[in-house]
Amino acid sequence: MVVIFVQKAWLETIGDMAGELIIRSETANAIALFAGRVKINYPFVEAELVRKGEGKAFIPSHIPSAVITEMFDMTESEAECFGFHPRRS
Repeated sequence: MVVIFVQKAWLETIGDMAGELIIRSETANAIALFAGRVKINYPFVEAELVRKGEGKAFIPSHIPSAVITEMFDMTESEAECFGFHPRRS
């Protein structure tokens, strides 16, 4: 699981889709989004953003690298603190 901090203004560019995302740690200028897989494909970060509610768990997205302020990998225990549980085979 990855936490991606993006500029808050980016939400306006994605319109109604912003309401589908789990958003945490909102500040005046930035928001934190959760992602499953992340791939750098400059000038974008391709991410599977975590979706709210039932059904499909992730929304594939291309986030411009210019709006990303930070990205962090979370450990399994950190992810569980936010309610995410790894799939067991």
